Amino acid sequence: MKIPTLLSTAFLMTSITAQLPLPFDGSFNGLTLDTLSTKYMLHIFLDKRNEHKRKLIDYLSLNIEPRHLRDNTNEAVLQIKVDDNSTFLKQKNFRRSEIVTKLATEKTTWMQFSLNVPVNFRNETIDWQVAFPECHCWEVRVQQTGVHDAQLQILSNKSYGSPIWKTKLRADIWYNFGIFVDEDQSTFYVSENSADLKLVGTGYNACNTTQEEFKEYHFGLASYQDGVHKNIGAPEYIRFSGIMADTKINESKIKGGGGTNSNSAEQNEGSSGGSTPGDQNENKNNINGGKPPKSDGTTPVTKDSGGSPGSSTLSPKK
Repeated sequence: MKIPTLLSTAFLMTSITAQLPLPFDGSFNGLTLDTLSTKYMLHIFLDKRNEHKRKLIDYLSLNIEPRHLRDNTNEAVLQIKVDDNSTFLKQKNFRRSEIVTKLATEKTTWMQFSLNVPVNFRNETIDWQVAFPECHCWEVRVQQTGVHDAQLQILSNKSYGSPIWKTKLRADIWYNFGIFVDEDQSTFYVSENSADLKLVGTGYNACNTTQEEFKEYHFGLASYQDGVHKNIGAPEYIRFSGIMADTKINESKIKGGGGTNSNSAEQNEGSSGGSTPGDQNENKNNINGGKPPKSDGTTPVTKDSGGSPGSSTLSPKK
Protein backbone atom coordinates (compact mmCIF):
# COMPACT_ATOMS: atom_id res chain seq x y z
CA MET A 1 0.00 0.00 0.00
CA LYS A 2 1.31 3.40 -0.90
CA ILE A 3 1.03 6.13 1.69
CA PRO A 4 0.93 9.77 0.53
CA THR A 5 4.22 11.49 1.21
CA LEU A 6 4.19 15.25 1.76
CA LEU A 7 7.66 16.69 2.23
CA SER A 8 8.70 20.17 3.18
CA THR A 9 10.08 22.52 0.55
CA ALA A 10 13.36 22.67 2.43
CA PHE A 11 13.74 18.91 2.18
CA LEU A 12 12.83 18.75 -1.48
CA MET A 13 15.48 21.33 -2.26
CA THR A 14 18.09 18.83 -1.06
CA SER A 15 16.77 15.88 -3.08
CA ILE A 16 16.65 15.12 -6.79
CA THR A 17 13.12 14.01 -7.62
CA ALA A 18 12.97 14.63 -11.38
CA GLN A 19 14.24 12.05 -13.84
CA LEU A 20 17.82 12.72 -14.88
CA PRO A 21 18.66 12.40 -18.59
CA LEU A 22 20.89 9.74 -20.14
CA PRO A 23 23.79 9.45 -20.34
CA PHE A 24 23.97 9.67 -16.55
CA ASP A 25 27.30 10.16 -14.81
CA GLY A 26 26.63 8.89 -11.31
CA SER A 27 30.26 8.87 -10.23
CA PHE A 28 31.17 10.38 -6.89
CA ASN A 29 34.13 12.29 -8.28
CA GLY A 30 34.18 15.81 -6.90
CA LEU A 31 31.12 15.27 -4.69
CA THR A 32 30.77 15.94 -0.99
CA LEU A 33 27.97 14.95 1.35
CA ASP A 34 26.56 18.44 0.75
CA THR A 35 26.46 17.96 -3.04
CA LEU A 36 25.62 14.25 -3.21
CA SER A 37 21.96 15.20 -3.59
CA THR A 38 22.68 16.72 -7.01
CA LYS A 39 22.76 13.15 -8.34
CA TYR A 40 20.98 11.04 -5.73
CA MET A 41 17.89 11.20 -3.55
CA LEU A 42 18.71 10.87 0.15
CA HIS A 43 15.21 10.76 1.63
CA ILE A 44 15.67 7.26 3.02
CA PHE A 45 18.16 8.77 5.45
CA LEU A 46 16.66 12.23 5.93
CA ASP A 47 12.87 12.00 5.94
CA LYS A 48 11.82 13.99 8.99
CA ARG A 49 9.22 11.39 9.88
CA ASN A 50 11.79 8.64 10.30
CA GLU A 51 11.60 7.05 13.72
CA HIS A 52 15.37 7.38 14.08
CA LYS A 53 16.81 10.75 13.09
CA ARG A 54 19.81 9.96 10.94
CA LYS A 55 22.61 12.24 9.80
CA LEU A 56 24.36 11.65 6.51
CA ILE A 57 27.77 11.95 8.12
CA ASP A 58 26.97 8.92 10.29
CA TYR A 59 25.91 6.69 7.38
CA LEU A 60 27.68 7.90 4.25
CA SER A 61 31.36 8.54 3.70
CA LEU A 62 33.23 9.91 0.71
CA ASN A 63 36.51 9.92 2.64
CA ILE A 64 37.46 6.50 1.31
CA GLU A 65 40.65 5.94 -0.66
CA PRO A 66 39.69 6.16 -4.34
CA ARG A 67 40.01 3.26 -6.72
CA HIS A 68 43.15 3.42 -8.83
CA LEU A 69 42.04 2.35 -12.29
CA ARG A 70 44.29 0.82 -14.92
CA ASP A 71 44.02 3.88 -17.16
CA ASN A 72 45.85 5.81 -14.41
CA THR A 73 42.73 7.62 -13.27
CA ASN A 74 41.13 7.60 -9.84
CA GLU A 75 37.48 6.83 -9.14
CA ALA A 76 35.86 8.19 -5.98
CA VAL A 77 34.15 5.74 -3.63
CA LEU A 78 31.03 6.08 -1.48
CA GLN A 79 30.74 3.93 1.64
CA ILE A 80 27.25 3.19 3.00
CA LYS A 81 26.53 1.94 6.52
CA VAL A 82 23.44 0.14 7.78
CA ASP A 83 22.60 -0.52 11.43
CA ASP A 84 19.61 -1.07 13.66
CA ASN A 85 18.61 2.59 13.38
CA SER A 86 18.43 2.26 9.59
CA THR A 87 14.67 2.36 9.22
CA PHE A 88 12.46 4.43 6.95
CA LEU A 89 9.40 6.15 8.40
CA LYS A 90 8.01 3.93 11.16
CA GLN A 91 8.28 0.56 9.45
CA LYS A 92 9.56 -2.26 11.65
CA ASN A 93 10.07 -5.00 9.09
CA PHE A 94 13.24 -3.85 7.33
CA ARG A 95 16.65 -2.29 7.63
CA ARG A 96 17.83 -0.10 4.78
CA SER A 97 20.43 2.46 3.80
CA GLU A 98 20.27 3.35 0.10
CA ILE A 99 20.90 6.16 -2.29
CA VAL A 100 18.31 6.45 -5.06
CA THR A 101 18.26 8.03 -8.48
CA LYS A 102 15.54 8.40 -11.12
CA LEU A 103 16.59 8.22 -14.76
CA ALA A 104 14.83 9.11 -17.98
CA THR A 105 15.42 5.63 -19.38
CA GLU A 106 14.38 4.69 -22.89
CA LYS A 107 13.78 1.40 -24.71
CA THR A 108 17.36 0.32 -24.07
CA THR A 109 19.34 0.96 -20.89
CA TRP A 110 22.94 0.19 -19.97
CA MET A 111 23.63 0.33 -16.23
CA GLN A 112 27.18 0.07 -14.96
CA PHE A 113 28.45 0.10 -11.36
CA SER A 114 31.01 -1.44 -9.04
CA LEU A 115 30.59 -2.61 -5.46
CA ASN A 116 32.89 -3.74 -2.69
CA VAL A 117 32.26 -5.24 0.75
CA PRO A 118 35.28 -3.99 2.76
CA VAL A 119 34.92 -6.65 5.48
CA ASN A 120 32.83 -9.80 5.66
CA PHE A 121 29.31 -9.29 6.94
CA ARG A 122 29.26 -9.93 10.67
CA ASN A 123 25.66 -11.08 10.79
CA GLU A 124 25.40 -14.07 8.48
CA THR A 125 21.64 -14.54 8.97
CA ILE A 126 20.55 -11.61 6.81
CA ASP A 127 20.29 -11.35 3.01
CA TRP A 128 20.82 -7.96 1.41
CA GLN A 129 19.44 -6.40 -1.76
CA VAL A 130 22.28 -4.17 -2.91
CA ALA A 131 21.39 -2.85 -6.39
CA PHE A 132 18.06 -2.93 -8.22
CA PRO A 133 15.48 -0.93 -10.12
CA GLU A 134 12.30 -0.25 -8.17
CA CYS A 135 10.42 -2.83 -10.27
CA HIS A 136 12.95 -5.54 -9.34
CA CYS A 137 13.07 -6.96 -12.85
CA TRP A 138 16.73 -7.53 -12.04
CA GLU A 139 18.59 -7.43 -8.76
CA VAL A 140 22.07 -7.86 -7.35
CA ARG A 141 21.94 -9.35 -3.89
CA VAL A 142 24.08 -10.79 -1.13
CA GLN A 143 22.65 -14.20 -0.21
CA GLN A 144 23.72 -15.53 3.19
CA THR A 145 20.85 -17.80 4.27
CA GLY A 146 20.57 -21.32 2.89
CA VAL A 147 24.09 -21.31 1.43
CA HIS A 148 27.43 -22.53 2.78
CA ASP A 149 29.28 -19.28 2.11
CA ALA A 150 27.89 -15.83 1.41
CA GLN A 151 27.13 -15.40 -2.28
CA LEU A 152 26.87 -12.43 -4.58
CA GLN A 153 24.02 -13.14 -7.00
CA ILE A 154 22.28 -11.68 -10.02
CA LEU A 155 18.54 -12.37 -10.11
CA SER A 156 16.31 -11.69 -13.09
CA ASN A 157 12.63 -11.14 -13.76
CA LYS A 158 10.53 -14.30 -13.19
CA SER A 159 13.71 -16.30 -12.44
CA TYR A 160 14.23 -15.48 -8.80
CA GLY A 161 14.40 -19.15 -7.84
CA SER A 162 17.46 -19.65 -10.04
CA PRO A 163 20.15 -16.95 -10.10
CA ILE A 164 21.46 -15.90 -13.48
CA TRP A 165 24.93 -15.77 -11.90
CA LYS A 166 26.45 -16.31 -8.48
CA THR A 167 29.87 -16.38 -6.87
CA LYS A 168 31.34 -16.67 -3.40
CA LEU A 169 31.45 -13.17 -1.93
CA ARG A 170 34.95 -12.17 -0.92
CA ALA A 171 35.76 -9.11 1.13
CA ASP A 172 37.70 -6.20 -0.34
CA ILE A 173 37.19 -7.30 -3.96
CA TRP A 174 35.69 -4.88 -6.44
CA TYR A 175 32.86 -6.52 -8.37
CA ASN A 176 32.02 -4.67 -11.58
CA PHE A 177 28.60 -5.03 -13.19
CA GLY A 178 27.23 -4.10 -16.59
CA ILE A 179 23.54 -4.70 -17.22
CA PHE A 180 21.95 -4.09 -20.60
CA VAL A 181 18.16 -4.10 -20.82
CA ASP A 182 16.05 -3.87 -23.94
CA GLU A 183 12.43 -4.75 -24.64
CA ASP A 184 13.22 -8.45 -25.12
CA GLN A 185 15.86 -9.43 -22.57
CA SER A 186 18.40 -8.42 -19.95
CA THR A 187 22.08 -9.20 -20.48
CA PHE A 188 24.50 -9.34 -17.56
CA TYR A 189 28.25 -8.75 -17.47
CA VAL A 190 30.59 -9.11 -14.48
CA SER A 191 34.28 -8.76 -13.68
CA GLU A 192 36.53 -8.31 -10.69
CA ASN A 193 38.88 -5.47 -9.81
CA SER A 194 40.41 -4.04 -13.01
CA ALA A 195 39.38 -6.82 -15.41
CA ASP A 196 37.14 -6.22 -18.43
CA LEU A 197 33.50 -7.16 -18.09
CA LYS A 198 32.54 -10.66 -19.27
CA LEU A 199 29.14 -11.88 -20.37
CA VAL A 200 27.76 -14.18 -17.63
CA GLY A 201 24.12 -14.68 -18.52
CA THR A 202 20.91 -13.50 -20.11
CA GLY A 203 17.42 -13.18 -18.71
CA TYR A 204 14.71 -13.65 -21.32
CA ASN A 205 11.83 -12.41 -19.18
CA ALA A 206 12.03 -8.80 -20.23
CA CYS A 207 11.77 -5.73 -18.04
CA ASN A 208 8.95 -3.34 -18.77
CA THR A 209 11.15 -0.44 -19.77
CA THR A 210 8.27 2.02 -20.00
CA GLN A 211 6.98 1.73 -16.43
CA GLU A 212 7.97 4.37 -13.89
CA GLU A 213 9.31 1.78 -11.46
CA PHE A 214 11.96 0.75 -14.00
CA LYS A 215 13.32 4.29 -14.00
CA GLU A 216 14.17 4.35 -10.28
CA TYR A 217 17.45 2.76 -9.14
CA HIS A 218 18.62 1.88 -5.63
CA PHE A 219 22.17 1.26 -4.40
CA GLY A 220 22.99 0.28 -0.84
CA LEU A 221 21.86 -2.30 1.70
CA ALA A 222 18.20 -3.27 2.12
CA SER A 223 16.73 -6.24 3.99
CA TYR A 224 13.08 -7.17 4.50
CA GLN A 225 11.68 -9.71 6.97
CA ASP A 226 8.11 -10.64 7.82
CA GLY A 227 6.91 -9.08 11.06
CA VAL A 228 9.52 -7.21 13.06
CA HIS A 229 13.00 -7.28 11.55
CA LYS A 230 15.48 -8.93 13.87
CA ASN A 231 18.40 -6.86 15.08
CA ILE A 232 21.48 -6.64 12.90
CA GLY A 233 23.88 -6.15 15.77
CA ALA A 234 27.12 -4.56 14.58
CA PRO A 235 26.91 -2.14 11.62
CA GLU A 236 27.47 -3.49 8.11
CA TYR A 237 29.16 -1.66 5.23
CA ILE A 238 29.20 -1.64 1.44
CA ARG A 239 31.01 0.59 -1.06
CA PHE A 240 30.07 1.76 -4.55
CA SER A 241 31.91 3.49 -7.38
CA GLY A 242 31.57 4.14 -11.09
CA ILE A 243 27.78 4.28 -11.30
CA MET A 244 26.69 5.34 -14.77
CA ALA A 245 23.89 4.73 -17.26
CA ASP A 246 23.36 5.18 -20.99
CA THR A 247 21.15 3.96 -23.83
CA LYS A 248 23.83 1.70 -25.31
CA ILE A 249 26.50 -0.69 -24.06
CA ASN A 250 29.89 0.77 -23.23
CA GLU A 251 31.85 -1.58 -25.49
CA SER A 252 35.19 -0.30 -24.16
CA LYS A 253 34.48 -1.99 -20.82
CA ILE A 254 33.72 -5.45 -22.25
CA LYS A 255 36.27 -8.17 -22.95
CA GLY A 256 36.69 -8.34 -26.70
CA GLY A 257 34.21 -5.51 -27.18
CA GLY A 258 31.63 -8.18 -27.90
CA GLY A 259 28.50 -6.53 -26.53
CA THR A 260 25.32 -8.59 -26.66
CA ASN A 261 26.67 -10.61 -29.58
CA SER A 262 29.74 -11.78 -27.68
CA ASN A 263 30.38 -15.51 -27.52
CA SER A 264 32.57 -15.12 -24.44
CA ALA A 265 29.87 -16.13 -21.98
CA GLU A 266 32.41 -16.86 -19.29
CA GLN A 267 31.11 -17.06 -15.74
CA ASN A 268 32.74 -16.30 -12.44
CA GLU A 269 33.47 -18.81 -9.73
CA GLY A 270 30.37 -20.67 -8.64
CA SER A 271 28.21 -19.23 -11.38
CA SER A 272 24.97 -21.04 -11.95
CA GLY A 273 24.22 -19.59 -15.35
CA GLY A 274 20.63 -19.64 -14.29
CA SER A 275 20.58 -23.42 -13.92
CA THR A 276 20.96 -23.98 -10.19
CA PRO A 277 18.11 -23.06 -7.85
CA GLY A 278 19.18 -20.40 -5.38
CA ASP A 279 17.90 -19.70 -1.89
CA GLN A 280 16.31 -16.30 -1.51
CA ASN A 281 15.26 -13.84 1.18
CA GLU A 282 13.45 -14.54 4.45
CA ASN A 283 10.27 -14.75 2.38
CA LYS A 284 10.40 -18.46 1.54
CA ASN A 285 8.08 -18.04 -1.45
CA ASN A 286 11.07 -16.64 -3.28
CA ILE A 287 12.76 -20.04 -3.29
CA ASN A 288 10.05 -21.12 -5.71
CA GLY A 289 10.87 -18.32 -8.09
CA GLY A 290 8.84 -15.42 -6.72
CA LYS A 291 10.17 -11.89 -6.70
CA PRO A 292 11.80 -10.60 -3.51
CA PRO A 293 10.09 -8.02 -1.33
CA LYS A 294 9.69 -4.81 -3.27
CA SER A 295 10.37 -1.30 -2.00
CA ASP A 296 7.21 0.32 -3.32
CA GLY A 297 7.35 4.01 -4.18
CA THR A 298 10.33 5.40 -2.39
CA THR A 299 10.43 8.58 -4.43
CA PRO A 300 9.52 11.64 -2.36
CA VAL A 301 6.79 13.72 -4.00
CA THR A 302 4.93 16.89 -3.29
CA LYS A 303 1.18 17.21 -3.20
CA ASP A 304 1.06 18.76 -6.66
CA SER A 305 3.90 16.90 -8.32
CA GLY A 306 1.77 14.25 -9.98
CA GLY A 307 4.27 11.56 -9.03
CA SER A 308 3.54 8.33 -7.21
CA PRO A 309 3.19 8.74 -3.45
CA GLY A 310 5.66 6.68 -1.49
CA SER A 311 5.73 4.50 1.59
CA SER A 312 8.90 2.47 0.99
CA THR A 313 7.44 -0.45 2.86
CA LEU A 314 9.60 -3.12 1.21
CA SER A 315 6.50 -5.27 1.50
CA PRO A 316 6.04 -8.29 -0.75
CA LYS A 317 4.32 -7.51 -4.02
CA LYS A 318 0.67 -8.55 -3.93
